[in-house]
Amino acid sequence: RKWTLKVILHFFDLAVANAWRLHKIHSETARIHRGQVFDLLQFKLQVADGLTNTPDRPRPEQDADENMEGIEVQAPENDDPNILAKRYRPANVPSEAKRHDGYEHFPVFDEIENPRSCRMEGCSSRSKIRCEKCNVYLCLNRKGNCFTLFHKQ
Repeated sequence: RKWTLKVILHFFDLAVANAWRLHKIHSETARIHRGQVFDLLQFKLQVADGLTNTPDRPRPEQDADENMEGIEVQAPENDDPNILAKRYRPANVPSEAKRHDGYEHFPVFDEIENPRSCRMEGCSSRSKIRCEKCNVYLCLNRKGNCFTLFHKQ
């Protein structure tokens, strides 16, 4: 009954499959290791993620509560004073497409009591500086600039 929608979706799928074939051919000519080449499902997920995470207009201002990176979870009532009342859970690292889009990645200094762990792979520092878009804490000091490396690698 809705044959036009099915045909349009089929052509989108065909275009993505052709792009994947080009990706494989390019990877072979560039001698990229097979482990780094996406299979069709991974490729489709990366394309979908890239299309859905790309803003087409500036976003409106958010409330301060929405800018918090992690979630603080209430612990169950307990008489043991050694158990903390709240527990910090860091936000997930954003997708590659969102990290490297070069759009609205600004460092923000958060007034928090305890610095959070830097989310750059291999870094063990702690930081109070957060990427406004990715919502992750990253180092930005004299010793290292994980903020820039995180968005360029």
